[in-house]
Amino acid sequence: MTTYGIEFVPGAINVKQVVTYTKLAESKDIDYAWITNHYNNRHAYPTLAMIAANTDTIKMGPGIMNTFTDTPAAIASFMATLNEISDGRAVLGIGPGDLSTLPKLAIDPVKPVGHLKEGVEQIRKLLAGEEVKKTGAMEFFDYDGAKLTGVTLPGKKGIPVYIGAQGPKVLELAGTIGDGALINASNPKDFDVAIPIIKKAMEAVGKKTFDVGAYTAMSIDMNEKKARNAAKIVAAFIAAGSPPALLQRHGIDGPYLLHLGTLEPRKNLPRLLEAYARVRQARTDCPKLVLGGGRGWMDEPVFETEARLGLGPHVVHTGYLAREDAVRLLRGAYACVYPSLYEGFGLPVLEAMAAGTPVLASNTSSIPEVAGDTALLVDPKSADALEAGLLALLDANGAARRRAAAARDRARGFSWNASAAALAAAYRAVARGSMA
Repeated sequence: MTTYGIEFVPGAINVKQVVTYTKLAESKDIDYAWITNHYNNRHAYPTLAMIAANTDTIKMGPGIMNTFTDTPAAIASFMATLNEISDGRAVLGIGPGDLSTLPKLAIDPVKPVGHLKEGVEQIRKLLAGEEVKKTGAMEFFDYDGAKLTGVTLPGKKGIPVYIGAQGPKVLELAGTIGDGALINASNPKDFDVAIPIIKKAMEAVGKKTFDVGAYTAMSIDMNEKKARNAAKIVAAFIAAGSPPALLQRHGIDGPYLLHLGTLEPRKNLPRLLEAYARVRQARTDCPKLVLGGGRGWMDEPVFETEARLGLGPHVVHTGYLAREDAVRLLRGAYACVYPSLYEGFGLPVLEAMAAGTPVLASNTSSIPEVAGDTALLVDPKSADALEAGLLALLDANGAARRRAAAARDRARGFSWNASAAALAAAYRAVARGSMA
């Protein structure tokens, strides 16, 4: 059965507005309302309490809590209270913690999966009315006589626990201990990876039912620029939720433009850097530029140009990327930029199209044939044209996203099977011609 949820960020809108929008969602048969739980926004606790008191059927919960900023005992107490106010409609969204935020709060997110596992176990015991006694088996939350005594307990049904998951370890944990998973993705390819991990974990513990939530971000405003800028904040958090070994290793802490390919003359990177420097001077919201690829021949001008323009803090060099990491970076990118002077095919452009990532690329060689009208194509020999293309991405990202959606359909027409079939047909035609 398919259900629908909506997540509100009580940052730009106040609590009363969130309640109004939730009531509207309820009237449109939305099943769940999730309230983001970030220290820099209005607090999720009172916001959810207001929603519970002013709605009748919609389920609600924090999206999502963690056991670094809130203890399992405090989470259990809050969820029991929310469940009482809402007459049994509370759901708990909980995860390992936002690894891009916790260090800002002087919190060292050590062993986040272990924290999450122990936290969920103790929350469940407390909500069941147990007195949680010290066992010596827990590393982080070995409570000694903790018990909820002044709340209405949820009873045998309990409160559903949805694990916020993305990486393989947390997906496995979700399948083991969760009632569902809130997967921070909506690309079918991400679910091709995630679902088998969850199923395997479910089978190991004999679990039969499980809810899987796909996530997509939308921002609505009469002013397109306001809507786009609001969405960037969410996009940054999503990007920050990628496996930390990849993003933290390369110092990527927000939205980014991505170029994939070896650093060599035909990739035209000095000219891209010239254009990028101009855009950074004109726009304070310009994302970082990530150059994903190893060093190649005659790559010195790339580093010389970067140094001359003072772009060091804004350009990230990843070096050689394993395919898995390259694809992951591509999926999380604000846009793919590929101003190559010559390509035999332009595989990174096709991969960006398949991922639904907006593309700015050259209008030369094979690239227009690959991208068609689904990418923003410019003259790669003109820094002015590249600058205008980058600004167009920032100023009209809605149009770029619409092109990217169409690009996915176009990308399906390119496959190794189709290529092999076409090549075989060409060989057969030549063979027939030579035999005639």
